Amino acid sequence: NSEYLDKETNTCIQCAETCETCSGPRENQCLTCNSDSYFAIYNASTHQCESKAICNTSSYLDDVDNRCKPCHEDCLSCKGSTNTDCLRCSSTGRKPIFVQSEGTCVQNVDC
Repeated sequence: NSEYLDKETNTCIQCAETCETCSGPRENQCLTCNSDSYFAIYNASTHQCESKAICNTSSYLDDVDNRCKPCHEDCLSCKGSTNTDCLRCSSTGRKPIFVQSEGTCVQNVDC
């Protein structure tokens, strides 16, 4: 872990485990987060490193606000919100859907 200079004692003191850099030893004194840690999302209002949300298969983690958001309706699982972000496709009725190489789900055509 990183250390910060304690100006009162003029010694280096270790940051909290979740902090990459800090202004003090407590978890609410982080300046940046330890990228190797599960707690890699920095909350500027609390000066704490928060855990990344764990999303279910039909949603994805939005890195901007650290929230799980739903996949596009064509996607069973995804990496983003659009119909080109599908990792697996949902199937509807008798016509199964499959993923094209660009991550887009399209319906199979029966001949």
